[in-house]
Amino acid sequence: MSYTCQVDRHGAHHLELELSYPLRRGADGSRYGVEVFLFTPMALGLNRERYGVAGFLHDVKSYTRCDLCALPLAKMLDPGCALSPLNRLDRRLREMTTEHDLAADQVLYELKTLVNLHHDAVRDVRDLFRRQWMHGLPEASVLEFLAGYLRDHHAFLKALRALYPRLVDPRIPESVRQAVRLADESISIKAEKELHHLARLVAERGGLGDGPLAELEAAIAGEQSYRQRMGFPTVAGPDFCEGNERYVYRESNLKKWAQSSTYMTVETAKTTARLSQFLAGLAAALAMAFAVAAALVTQMFYDMNSLPWAILIVFSYILKDRIKELARNAMINLVPTLVADRVVKLTDPRGGDDVGRSRERVRFFTSDQAPEDIRQMRGRQSDSFRAILPPEQVIQFSKVLLLDSEDLLKNHQRVVGIKEIIRINLGSWLGQMDDPVDELFNYADGQRQKVKTLRVYHVNMIVRLTEKAGEQARALFKYRVILTRNGIERVEEIN
Repeated sequence: MSYTCQVDRHGAHHLELELSYPLRRGADGSRYGVEVFLFTPMALGLNRERYGVAGFLHDVKSYTRCDLCALPLAKMLDPGCALSPLNRLDRRLREMTTEHDLAADQVLYELKTLVNLHHDAVRDVRDLFRRQWMHGLPEASVLEFLAGYLRDHHAFLKALRALYPRLVDPRIPESVRQAVRLADESISIKAEKELHHLARLVAERGGLGDGPLAELEAAIAGEQSYRQRMGFPTVAGPDFCEGNERYVYRESNLKKWAQSSTYMTVETAKTTARLSQFLAGLAAALAMAFAVAAALVTQMFYDMNSLPWAILIVFSYILKDRIKELARNAMINLVPTLVADRVVKLTDPRGGDDVGRSRERVRFFTSDQAPEDIRQMRGRQSDSFRAILPPEQVIQFSKVLLLDSEDLLKNHQRVVGIKEIIRINLGSWLGQMDDPVDELFNYADGQRQKVKTLRVYHVNMIVRLTEKAGEQARALFKYRVILTRNGIERVEEIN
């Protein structure tokens, strides 16, 4: 597994980064770093004074989850595969003597993992097949692939649904029966969706005869009929009907249910708040020390309760309040330097153990102050005006992930990496932009024409991934985000 970065729009206002890091086995701990440099136009006013650290952090949400190994359907069906959830479920059911012998939480974990591995397997195979198809895969290879895919598809679903007769056993908890139905429903939806993708590819290519397409359509019809018999929601009818809404809503919740076994629970650590409270108390103690010293010195020169004494005491207390406020602000500003702008505790989704921390920092500066390698990357495929325009405002979002690899891998033998998902809400960036549509004029074919176009803004983004303190970047990526006042139009990757 290598370092990867994918950036795309997640709705009109949200930018989503999906980052992958390989997890090192045999290491006591792992340290990963991601730095996101956002080069924004000066006209948007996205600087420390107008936007600020708190404003940016409010617009950023990040999620950390375990990345599972690739396990094809045929391998999960192999009785000798120790990592197969199907084999592990079979063994747990066979070894059960009393109801206390079946650990429901472990069975639920295996069922969720089965769903996740199936979804990854069929998606990856379809993507690879499509890429090979574009490079001229021979007809005989296409037919062999489709026959093998359908064979594995039917065998996998048969093995999964062979669990149902074994659930008619009073020793099995109801939560396990319900989980099997949820896993079956989720896998059925994904399996049918991938069959539709393959059928569309076959229909577009043509020249394969009617057999392959007919087999794919028969598998689609069979899966749809099965869900209807089981009482699972299906695509109900025409566009925008309520039945389709329920289907999509159900599919989304099933996906979240399965992926809950991979997402680490995040909880804001109290380190920053505790340090802030300590420094605020230190500032108060410093101010109080000044007030006591001022009172003692005043008594040395003036009688207590005299007018000069009272005036000086009043002024000393005024100064004490100012000293307290100034010292408190100065010390609180030190907190991000000493700790981070935000510290998050990561908890293992399976064992509930504390397996790491993440520390986030936000910095603002102009483009001429960026690190040298980032400036060079920013200059690649840039427009010719870049050198004569004012410097861009740069927002640097840095996140360091500290993980206890051994503790995590004890509970997750199929984990090969860490996936970080960062979503940035750009909605607050759009207010300073001009109207999204501009008018142009053209003269063609003897006629004057009015042409409408989008007025766009470019935000160049550079992502740097690092591992361990002091190491050079393991990977650099550059993207260009095209914005209008209506939101994100597209994201372009700059090779």
